[in-house]
Amino acid sequence: MMKGHEAVARALLDHGVDPIFGVLGNANIFVLDSFRRLGGRYVPAGNEGGAVLMGLAHGRCSGKVGVATVTHGPGLCNSITALVEGVKSRVPFVLLCGDTAHTNRESTQNIAQRELVLSIGAGFEEAISPETLLGDIARAFRRAELEKRPIALNFPTDFQWADVEYRPTKLLNFERRALVPASDDLDNAIGMIAAASKPIIVAGRGAATARGKAALIKLAERTGGLLATTVQARELFDGEPYNLGVFGTLSTPAAVDEIVASDCVMFFGCSMNSYTTSKGAFIEGKRVIQCDNDPAAICRFVEPDAGLLGEADLVAEALIGLLDMAEIPPSGYRDPALPARLAASHLDLPDTSTETTVDFYKALIAIGDAIPRDRVLVNDCGRFVVEGLKVFRVKNPQLYYFGIMSGCIGLGLASAVGASFAAPDLPTLLVTGDGGFMNNGLLEFNTAVRMGVDLICVVCNDSAYGMEVAEFTCRDLPPDIALMNWPDFAPLAEALGGQGVTVRNDDDLQKAIEAIQNRKGPLLIDLKIDTLAMPNPFH
Repeated sequence: MMKGHEAVARALLDHGVDPIFGVLGNANIFVLDSFRRLGGRYVPAGNEGGAVLMGLAHGRCSGKVGVATVTHGPGLCNSITALVEGVKSRVPFVLLCGDTAHTNRESTQNIAQRELVLSIGAGFEEAISPETLLGDIARAFRRAELEKRPIALNFPTDFQWADVEYRPTKLLNFERRALVPASDDLDNAIGMIAAASKPIIVAGRGAATARGKAALIKLAERTGGLLATTVQARELFDGEPYNLGVFGTLSTPAAVDEIVASDCVMFFGCSMNSYTTSKGAFIEGKRVIQCDNDPAAICRFVEPDAGLLGEADLVAEALIGLLDMAEIPPSGYRDPALPARLAASHLDLPDTSTETTVDFYKALIAIGDAIPRDRVLVNDCGRFVVEGLKVFRVKNPQLYYFGIMSGCIGLGLASAVGASFAAPDLPTLLVTGDGGFMNNGLLEFNTAVRMGVDLICVVCNDSAYGMEVAEFTCRDLPPDIALMNWPDFAPLAEALGGQGVTVRNDDDLQKAIEAIQNRKGPLLIDLKIDTLAMPNPFH
């Protein structure tokens, strides 16, 4: 027999939780203390929303269920925006949220937590009693994995001191990798591939696994097709000679030529949103096959000619087997001269330098080259997301965290802290804007300092809410309401215990490179740019 706080801590460790991210409060404080005493790592965030973001990013990049904990009432309220990001990103995640004791009617922190959680699309699991506590925890973890979304486990405060008979409790984690073995869609897909003269295979985040990569490369060779990825799976096929790179609005000119010329596109593990399809232009007049292990993902944005339900690698292998059985030859699409054309083709990057600011793209390229490509890469949301995506690369797609699905700025720095724990021996590179950094990043930069994270934080600073400036200027309206007089960020970084450097010109840029090479902790690079010199994303 043991107290509830120790039982919860032991159950978390039994489920492989390490680290746990959180903010202390009276509803979870003893659980966290026991977790730490039992050998688990606790990462204290500056804000509850930051703790959830850290857990989400760690879960996504590590391939595990992410976990964080907050206290009741205001603690849960502060988590909501981050939970929305988790819901929209479909990240398996458990939030251990303390709740007001049922007998405490006078608590100022008492709110309807179930209704709040369910209203944003997250799942809710109630710890019903001390006797059911261990099974309730196990159920929350299994639901998170099966439903691929955050599950809030409600844990009344007084359960921490209830007597619990501890027994390791884990529910059956059954094999979920599946394939529909036969269907009209599968037959139709084979017919489309057989008739295609210029097929392309596109991998999304859902196919960015070792198995998925190997199977799709094999399918491309079997069909004579070209390879490509969405932004979230970029670099998956790095080194493959017939790799187009990103399929979508960030495609290079040579890749666009091949995409336009193709007649059949097979999408594996990607949502086929308007950015991937270039608002439908890249799939117009082509046969489209979509494969996903989530039935709701198929037809979500585009209705394909064939929808194949199953794991990317299993479907790809099934297609290869059927093509072999029917003795269908490869398309012959692969031009020996194509790899050289693809290697020589790049996105057009305009010169954005002014008398008082450095060229944005030149600076990002220099910073990226100064950090090993084997790294963790995190993007914040905002005007500079697309521009950063044009430049930065990552060796392992699993370590690229794309936390912008809710369209909210300021989530990047906390996400970068969490993602860093998935690969603690690698540097973590974050691209954020000045508005995003002031929105939430300032708070969690100190968390990075306290936890000794090897973080390079690039703040793209145009002293404005850049997206709103673009909204005004594309309508020929003055953007003055969106201009901001921020403090200098480099001294702020130093005051928070990190390092900081300001970049206005080429000499400053060289100092920033030296700072990267000599960093001894979190480093902030305040990259000064002219908001009116940047490309307008609405054009």
